[in-house]
Amino acid sequence: MLNSQPLASENKALTAIDEAYWQWDILNKHVYYSAQLMELLGYEHEEKVVSNAFWEGHFDSTTLDSIHDKIMLHIKGQIERLDITIPLTNNRGDKLWLHAIGKIVEYKQNRASLMFGTVKDVTVNKNLIVKLKKQNDRLMLAERISNSGHWRYDIQSELLEWSAEIYRIHGLTNKSIIPSVDNAIEALIVQDRPRFRTNFQNAIFQQQPFYLKTTLVQPTGRKTKVEIIAEVECDTQGNALAVFGVYKDITSNEDVLEKLKL
Repeated sequence: MLNSQPLASENKALTAIDEAYWQWDILNKHVYYSAQLMELLGYEHEEKVVSNAFWEGHFDSTTLDSIHDKIMLHIKGQIERLDITIPLTNNRGDKLWLHAIGKIVEYKQNRASLMFGTVKDVTVNKNLIVKLKKQNDRLMLAERISNSGHWRYDIQSELLEWSAEIYRIHGLTNKSIIPSVDNAIEALIVQDRPRFRTNFQNAIFQQQPFYLKTTLVQPTGRKTKVEIIAEVECDTQGNALAVFGVYKDITSNEDVLEKLKL
């Protein structure tokens, strides 16, 4: 067996944790693959020592360039380790996303000689992220079309989150502004602030949903008429976790109604 294979004691310990791992003999251009990693790549569940060309054949040119760039940055000491998520089609034709971490563990005559790393299949997580992004894009489109946005207040962390449309309704273009309950209340016309605060407290402590028609005053002084609808999110024991709500910009509708009244 080539000298790039781990020692028997090391190999036994690593195999025990059921981790897909590799060890690259940089000077001799050989790579050791654990049985778990070989299986992940679509082969038999057997450890293997092969040349660099073996793993290079599993990636397209763009991905391969990205891997090489990261490795060179690590060898030069510009990054602490190789840490990359990459697409791959294995030997069975399965399209996977792998998260690879690697680090130089040995030098010879001031040259990197040995690199060790692990690989994790993150296909499920990656696909979920893509799916959620598509759903979020559709939600944002629906919000733009309906002139509405959503918000969520986490009771435990006391953090308030706004969707992009909530920022627009408030007349804010800087999405880096961190919203808070206080500045959300301050944006309301003065006479409606106590009512909103009472409704909001009742939602948290008495788990009461609420509805409020009010007016926001944007930083420019422009007034936006809105409907606020809020529900309470609870856990399986009935404890309140968060308050979730929707702002709907009804300025145009209200203006039309005022004209019809006149």
